[in-house]
Formats: sequence, C-alpha cells, structure tokens
Amino acid sequence: MEGIALTDIDEKSREDSFEQGVFWELFRELERQFELFLQYIPFPVLGNWDTCSFKLSNLILSIGGYVDSAFKEMARYQGFANDIGCSKIRKILQESESNIQAGKAPKTVPINLCLSVFEKIYEISHREVVIKTLPKSTNIVRPFEPYHPKTKAPIWWIAYNELKHDIGAKYLEATPRITYEALAGAFLLNAIHFPSAIRLYNYDILKIQIPFRSEPSKYSMTQISCDTFQDILKSGQGFSGFAESPLFKYFYSQ
Repeated sequence: MEGIALTDIDEKSREDSFEQGVFWELFRELERQFELFLQYIPFPVLGNWDTCSFKLSNLILSIGGYVDSAFKEMARYQGFANDIGCSKIRKILQESESNIQAGKAPKTVPINLCLSVFEKIYEISHREVVIKTLPKSTNIVRPFEPYHPKTKAPIWWIAYNELKHDIGAKYLEATPRITYEALAGAFLLNAIHFPSAIRLYNYDILKIQIPFRSEPSKYSMTQISCDTFQDILKSGQGFSGFAESPLFKYFYSQ
C-alpha cells in the first residue's frame, strides 16, 4: 500500500496525540496561517516564490518544531514498541527528561535518526504531495527528499535549522517555496502515520476509492466502517484513495 505500511499493530495502543486528532488540528492552524499570508501576496509563480518574508520566518520555525514533535510522537506509538529505531528515539527522550529534572540541558533527537527510522517504516523520502494551489507542472513535491549529504535532511529542514540558530543572518531563507515544502511535510506525516490515518478517515478527510466494474480505469468513492478500514491497514492489502486539506492532497494507491 502506498503511504501506510504497518505490521504488528497493538490493539491496546494508548490513545496518543495523533489518535486524538491533536496533531491534525495543530497542522490545520499552521495551514490557516499560511493561507492568510497567501491572501496578501501575488501568486508565487508570478515572482514571489523565493521572496523572503518576516512573517514566514516565524511560520517556518513553528512548522519545523511541529515536525520535530511529530516524529517523537510517532516513535512513542505502541505499534512501534518493538522497532529498534523508535526505541532509540524513546531512549533519548527519556534521558532528556531525566536531564531536565536534574537541572541539566535536555538531549536532542538527531534529525538523521528520525529520518532513517521513518524511512524504513513509511519510506517517507519517496512520498509525493500535491500542492493544490500551484499549476500541475510544478505542484508535486517530495517534502522529505534528502538534500543534506550527511543528515539526509530535506532542503526546508536545513532552512528551518538555519533560521532557528541564526535568524538575523538567515532570514532570506523564509520564502513561500520553503514554507510550502515544510508544510507539505507536516501534512504528509498526518496522512501516512497509522493512528492519524484512522482519525482522518473518521473526519472524512481521508477517502477510499474503488474502480467501477465496467470501467476499471475510473473510480467512485466508497464508505466503509472504521473497523473495516483498520482491518485493511493491519492486513497491508492496500487501498486506493486520498487525503486532502485546503492546500494539499496525498494519494494512496495499491
């Protein structure tokens, strides 16, 4: 299945922030901020695609922090309790909490660790997101496509990191292009992470498509129970469909 690959799902998994819809609502707030920004500038393809904005610098910082937190929450998911990579992330988080309680500096989860862990689970570097507000010739992005030669971080993460550590020197990185790609990454994690996919299906944001018997190349929408949808995910048999927000769309395919 394109977008979700999961084994050994724990039926007794705790109800984390993805399951509760918290991360989706946080994403939507970030997306709304960007939608508001887009109302006051000309369309990016008219020349502002790489124009910097102080408003976007704060938004990119928020999106980067969101993705960092999303990776940590994904690693805590009980369905990944036996995954070695997720265990490494959880161990760092536990050590960080111990440091904080002892009055020491917290530990940082390296981005290369998160990317490698969820590359193995979800193949995130290959996943494509459609930017709905751009022409078809330029509207496909791979938000986690590697760019940095060592960390394999995407280009928007590098911009986020530079803004976080030296915004006075790096404010030119805060562009619509970087913001689109960063926000697409946040959207993608919501679309492919198992407990989030269940929540999006409940919200009717994730929709399943089935082919017409008479015309296999054409599709119609279908509605199944949430339990049946969970069974599909657990079996790994795959499905066709999509998840959609005002700015982005992700297609699942068998």
